[in-house]
Amino acid sequence: MRKTIFTLVLALTALTAAAQQRYLLRFNPVLNQVLHYRTQINMTMEVPQVGPMQMQTTIEQDQEAQNMSDRNYIVSTTFTAIDGVMTPTAGTGSSAKGQSINLRDMEPIKALINKPFIMRYNDLRKPEGPLMAETKAMGIDPSMQKMLNSATLPAAFPERPVAVGENWTATMEVQGLASEITFRLVEVTPDAYVVAYDGLMRGTVTETQPGMAVNIDGNISGRTYYSRTTGWEIPGQNNAKITMSMSVPGVMEGMRMQMEVQQ
Repeated sequence: MRKTIFTLVLALTALTAAAQQRYLLRFNPVLNQVLHYRTQINMTMEVPQVGPMQMQTTIEQDQEAQNMSDRNYIVSTTFTAIDGVMTPTAGTGSSAKGQSINLRDMEPIKALINKPFIMRYNDLRKPEGPLMAETKAMGIDPSMQKMLNSATLPAAFPERPVAVGENWTATMEVQGLASEITFRLVEVTPDAYVVAYDGLMRGTVTETQPGMAVNIDGNISGRTYYSRTTGWEIPGQNNAKITMSMSVPGVMEGMRMQMEVQQ
């Protein structure tokens, strides 16, 4: 009986210890290794004076960590292809149902293809800001660089080791858009840290176009699989959902969108 009880206590202790094991998530990419991602976006929009619209987009991109110094990495993202269709789904306003717009034919989209978007990240995956001079030299317009930068999430990794089930919060403000995201380590596999997240994005962005202020109020949630060895997202396993309302005072009020992302 004593041996049985002792064995049971040991087993319960081992299970408790395993459940409380803590993990240190860090961004530790292999320098000059290129990772390819394919992102699919399905979006519905309600646009004032136009009506409901749908957009399906596929983005092909390469990411590469090119340099490291003092826990900071220079990360290059190159969009190799952006293709998709935006289609009005009702005949309101000046747009009629079925009159589609091919994204690849739009000049701002063309300007992004094969031109690196360069950021600096620390080992928590926290964006330290765009490298404007380097990016401008590559041919990307600074206003487009700022717009891409404003879409970047705050740090994904916590400063401390965490156990499965534990939460942490990160905040960031870029060009007037404030984000507050709560992350949770939901699972650890032999290859991946599985992180779920949910949060808010609110503020007024004033730097994307001269003289234009865009009010944004949105929510974002999703799940990402991070490599346990490098901290990169593992391609093909990640998803996100974004709901957002946008307005431009004096120009457009009440634009709403919902976006589902698979990567």
